[in-house]
Amino acid sequence: MSAPPATHRGVTSLLAALIAGSVGCALVPGVPAGPIRSPGVRAGLTYAYAYGRASARVTQPSGEPTTVRGNGAMFNGLFPLLPLRAMLRASPAPFVDVGVDWGWTDAALQLRAGPLDAHRRWPWGIELEGRTGRFSPFQTGVRDVRVLRGRAELYPALGRVGQMDGFGVLTLGASRGTSFHQLFVPSEFDEVQEGPIPTAIEVSRVETRLEASLGVHGRVPRAAFTIVLQPWFMLAQGAPRDAACTGCSLVLEQLDAPWGVALLASGSLVWDRD
Repeated sequence: MSAPPATHRGVTSLLAALIAGSVGCALVPGVPAGPIRSPGVRAGLTYAYAYGRASARVTQPSGEPTTVRGNGAMFNGLFPLLPLRAMLRASPAPFVDVGVDWGWTDAALQLRAGPLDAHRRWPWGIELEGRTGRFSPFQTGVRDVRVLRGRAELYPALGRVGQMDGFGVLTLGASRGTSFHQLFVPSEFDEVQEGPIPTAIEVSRVETRLEASLGVHGRVPRAAFTIVLQPWFMLAQGAPRDAACTGCSLVLEQLDAPWGVALLASGSLVWDRD
């Protein structure tokens, strides 16, 4: 005998909540791709976790002000069990490549050029990235994300261990555009209290950020990996817009999110001439 429709809806809602909770999407730039050994194609996955210090000044229904603090750089706010993004990158020559990625919260197009040949002692390049939340499967303010960024990348050679070539990862750049923050509210303000994910304040606003990366990149004949820390610092914070708190009656007055840091780990398979 089939389950009643209400049961089907309950199971579907629970599965959707569990999947959303396991995603824990970090709202971060693309991972640095590393130097180019030879013309070819790469395909891979990226995991990420981010912490962005955030505090929101809000007004309660009574008119009394209060402050909500937490991590504003994770959509759903939980540690990710599923990959953040899938990526594909093509390198027609050792001095240029183009990449695309798609994830739970956003998608991006990257164009990179410079003396990136992995046989050099100091490969480096300049990357331009356009990122949008338009194609996110989540029907939230994350769809408002529109960010343009540029960064300089340096990959100093660290030597070879067995068949693996090692490189440092150093980047510095800036971004500007509409960013998204999600900040969980204390349980006393949660008027829904359903599922494993609490009610959150969601905010879109225009921001200018200074961004960096520090880490390592490894390359073996048919695979590559990158592990980096990505700190960022806010240079300009626009006024909140499209602020909402579905499931609570708090009204956002001001959001402060001065800095953050993310840990990214990316692995890919490589098909090239080497």
